[in-house]
Amino acid sequence: MLYTPVREAIARAAEGASGAASAEDAIREAVAAYKGDPDLEALIYQASVKSDLAGQMFVRLVELDAMGAQRQLQVDLRPSFLKMPFNEAVAFWRERGGDPAILEEVLRAYRRRASMATDEQLDVISRRAVDELQRTLDTGSTLRDFSRAMTDQSITLGIAPADPSYLENVYRTNVASAYGAGRWQQMNDPDVIDARPYRQWFTARDNRVRAEHAVMESVVWRADNPAFSVIAPPASFQCRCAIVTVSQDEFDDEGLAKNFVESIPAGFVMTPGFGASSFVR
Repeated sequence: MLYTPVREAIARAAEGASGAASAEDAIREAVAAYKGDPDLEALIYQASVKSDLAGQMFVRLVELDAMGAQRQLQVDLRPSFLKMPFNEAVAFWRERGGDPAILEEVLRAYRRRASMATDEQLDVISRRAVDELQRTLDTGSTLRDFSRAMTDQSITLGIAPADPSYLENVYRTNVASAYGAGRWQQMNDPDVIDARPYRQWFTARDNRVRAEHAVMESVVWRADNPAFSVIAPPASFQCRCAIVTVSQDEFDDEGLAKNFVESIPAGFVMTPGFGASSFVR
């Protein structure tokens, strides 16, 4: 696991300190030393690039074809190249007619995003470690006890094999945002809007869907409606919603006029920092 050295560095920093204050400083320095680490940044960078390209391909190669009733079934699928090694996936995207200029933009944008996201992640880990250290000392335990707890994963900070919840949340959020960004780029191309002038929102349709997202289920609007200009999934952490494009024929044949709206339904809430305004490009 890539973050094992970070956990080990926190444990060493605490055990080698002379007191609580010096331990906190040592932990901050130990974690900050991993900023700019290429392996940590690559974790987010490569997954985000592939997800963005996957989103673009899905619109171009799937939705622009006649899908009919399959449209709803296809909403949560991903192109198989997501499982390819990074360089193979990029090459595959090129071979399928991907615009070289868009590719360079994607690579450049996600290098920046990955660097920033990794630095922010490490800052959060540093704060969590210091907070856990303070809680440990408040119970009467020692710096060595904290160090042992980090080593045996009694304290995980959400970055240990026993509990990688924090890392998974950050990873999934970045991947979902990148996939949404890729789709958004292609869905807003004039030729796509001409061919498929409507948009429809789908939730995951289960009991885990947030109430503030459920109000958007099956809602349809025109792609050129400015009221929806920044509405896009993911709309919050671990959001599983999706937007699909809809042609005029599909709109008519499926009777979607009953779902058509001209303004965002009351009750819909998008978490600040999410939606189209958060997309890298």
